[in-house]
Amino acid sequence: EENSMPALIAAKSTFRSRTFSTPTPVFAIHHALLSLNMGRPITLSIIFIVFASGLCLVAANDLTEQSAKPLWILDLHANGYSSDPYKVHSAPTAMRQIAFGSQGELVVINDAGICGKSNPVTAFVIETNSGKLLKKANWVSNCWPYIFATAQGHYAVVTNTGMAVYSQQLADVITSRPDAAAERSSSDGRVLGAWKQLPGQAVNYLIDADTLRSTGTEVANRNVDAVSASSIAYVVTRLGSPNQVLMLTYGKSTQLEYETRCGLVQTQFVSSDVLAIFGCNRVTAINAAGVEPFSEQNVGYPGSSRIAAASRNGKRFAFRQAVEGSSGDGPDKIVAERITVFDIEARKAVLRISTERLRGLASPAHASGIALSPDGTLLAVDSEGITEVFRVP
Repeated sequence: EENSMPALIAAKSTFRSRTFSTPTPVFAIHHALLSLNMGRPITLSIIFIVFASGLCLVAANDLTEQSAKPLWILDLHANGYSSDPYKVHSAPTAMRQIAFGSQGELVVINDAGICGKSNPVTAFVIETNSGKLLKKANWVSNCWPYIFATAQGHYAVVTNTGMAVYSQQLADVITSRPDAAAERSSSDGRVLGAWKQLPGQAVNYLIDADTLRSTGTEVANRNVDAVSASSIAYVVTRLGSPNQVLMLTYGKSTQLEYETRCGLVQTQFVSSDVLAIFGCNRVTAINAAGVEPFSEQNVGYPGSSRIAAASRNGKRFAFRQAVEGSSGDGPDKIVAERITVFDIEARKAVLRISTERLRGLASPAHASGIALSPDGTLLAVDSEGITEVFRVP
């Protein structure tokens, strides 16, 4: 039997991405990752992409940084968005507080920053063509104030009583589930990765994003990094080996083991055919047969980097990098955030922008939320209440 929501939150309260530190190194690594993923069972045509940790991705034909002008800018503070330099809004949280429900609709959420049973959330529904605020909605969340776009254009949210799925424009609650709390989503919006505590073990399992029903795929006692519609990915370190091993499970069986060439990697599903792995200053496309159709030494700027978003069609993903400056004895400060959109089929970066809206705030305690539209032609960036949308060529 799956445990109740209160027990779930109590067990996971120290496992939250919004804190400056976590109780154990494995939890810290877990929340350094942003889980995006795929949608169909993995076959031998799977491609892995390995990215350099701490460097901004650039393809062979280096893309000059652009001063791209946004299609529009919306200041949500005038409509009730609350930001505070002392409230932690780190990348793992920021990436889960913005979502394209459809090509024409974007939702940004803002929570009170309370890691507890009562964390009020305000949601802002925005028309992507004009930047017009269509409506606001409210609910109460907990330590995980997250929102995920689903394959059917709905929104799955974490509340203080479980999970709820809202219709377009957050008009109505379609369904709910009191015994589930999701912390990640597949990139195509088909499934959510949830967590439950059973006697003697912790279980990560998949639920359908629109119905919230369990799919039957689960893995126990693993630090899960990414999920797809049928698979769960996690990384393990083996004694005597300098490199980490990527594990893919299908159902309850191990589907694939892939030894990386790095001792510390980050991994994300981007689509049903592509898995991204960060590590050791190189980007490499590797299929399951061991062939490397693409490998490129990274060129870019030092800083904190991660995959921030993926389009639901699996063709593009966005890569965020924080350029940081030292502040003496205190935490590093954000100088700028650089965002690169990478096209899988073209195997190159197609857009790179830089924003300084969070300049001077502590890093990694603060970060902009990033989302790609379902077809990958729009990039949304929310810098703690200042929302912008860019056209991706």
